[in-house]
Amino acid sequence: MAERFAGRLHVIVAGEWQQEDRELEGEAALRALGVAPEARRRLLRDEGKRRFALLLRQKQPVAVIEVFFEERAQTGLDGRPDPRAAEIAAREDEVARKIDEVLVRLPPPAPPPPRTLQPGEHDFSPQGLCRLCGQGSSTLMACPGTKREEAPRRDRFELIELD
Repeated sequence: MAERFAGRLHVIVAGEWQQEDRELEGEAALRALGVAPEARRRLLRDEGKRRFALLLRQKQPVAVIEVFFEERAQTGLDGRPDPRAAEIAAREDEVARKIDEVLVRLPPPAPPPPRTLQPGEHDFSPQGLCRLCGQGSSTLMACPGTKREEAPRRDRFELIELD
């Protein structure tokens, strides 16, 4: 299924849990992800052959879609073509279409937040020069632009004048 999305969807994970385990463990996992209570109920309870899956983007829930768990065989055990293969393929196409609709509607992912520089670490531009101190990428000196401002040191003892 992931091959249909050409890098836009890297992994689809599907699992079947026993109903009691799904409700206990799944409730906690979905709550930690911030999934709404209505969606949690749909994801955790079976409705016949219908199952629901949660689509995540950057570890954030974006959609609940209906999926199914059936194996598609090209031929049956007797060697004849599986009569349900076309029906299952059509259902797979429908699920892929729904996922594609969700992926198209989403705005592009936000870039990761910039990492804070450690004291003495350079912030090199693509040209190889530090944006803060101007040194080259081969410098062995610490960057003075990222040094922390040290608070004035207090003496251990203070002079107390008595009248």
